[in-house]
Amino acid sequence: MTDATPTRAQRFRNVVVPAAERAGYTGHGAKARFARDTGMTESSVNRMWHGIALPDARFYADIAEAAHLDLGVLLVEGGVLTPESLQSLSETDRSQVGSGLTP
Repeated sequence: MTDATPTRAQRFRNVVVPAAERAGYTGHGAKARFARDTGMTESSVNRMWHGIALPDARFYADIAEAAHLDLGVLLVEGGVLTPESLQSLSETDRSQVGSGLTP
């Protein structure tokens, strides 16, 4: 029997691609537009879209913005933060830190 557990890249894709499609990245040229809007290369978007590879974390904020996703969700799905770390950050008074969440 094979292990059907999705890889981190597949889980990331399962969050990003449906959100990107809901945000209008559908049809011919969708990946090229997503690449342009996020600053990624088309080949990187293609690998992400197919669940083959994770994008570089420096693109997560732009991906979140383009797909209308919460950056924290992407940071967890991409393995940058643990769910516990994100929860801890969410409970922190950000006015003391002086900035929002960034990769």
